Amino acid sequence: MIRKLVIIALVAGSAALGYYFGKYQCAQCKAEYAAKFNEHHGQQLTNGNGLQCKAIAGAIVVENRLGERIVTARAYPGTDTASLKIASDGQSIQLLTAASVRGGSTDADPMTVIGRTPSFIVAGVYNWPGVAVLMIDLNTRNALWTTTSFSMPGLIGESLYFECH
Repeated sequence: MIRKLVIIALVAGSAALGYYFGKYQCAQCKAEYAAKFNEHHGQQLTNGNGLQCKAIAGAIVVENRLGERIVTARAYPGTDTASLKIASDGQSIQLLTAASVRGGSTDADPMTVIGRTPSFIVAGVYNWPGVAVLMIDLNTRNALWTTTSFSMPGLIGESLYFECH
């Protein structure tokens, strides 16, 4: 019992220290980190420019309601590549994957930016019978693209985790 309490106290203390240290980090430290980050990752992600991305991992879930109810879930290593472009007005993002190009698509449907902070951009599109959401972490340049739709057999969901540069 005491061991559990000590572990909980250590975890809570670590979280509090991490929160307060991040909050009171010096401005010079942040400027040095930003300079090193931009040197490693290239230019800032702003309106009108884009990123090249490689899928690191993916997951898919398929429901089958026909006959016996079965839900199949599978995770797999990412093999796809994609191009992200933010519109010059900053109101939409286009995502074009290599799989879409192989399927005959030549341009991406724009996703409307539904949320933006200094750290994240969230964009989404509603295409009957499903939705797609893209979240971009501006600090790490990682992105998560998730699509969910339904078909005659049931619900289908897929996510791809991208590392972009």
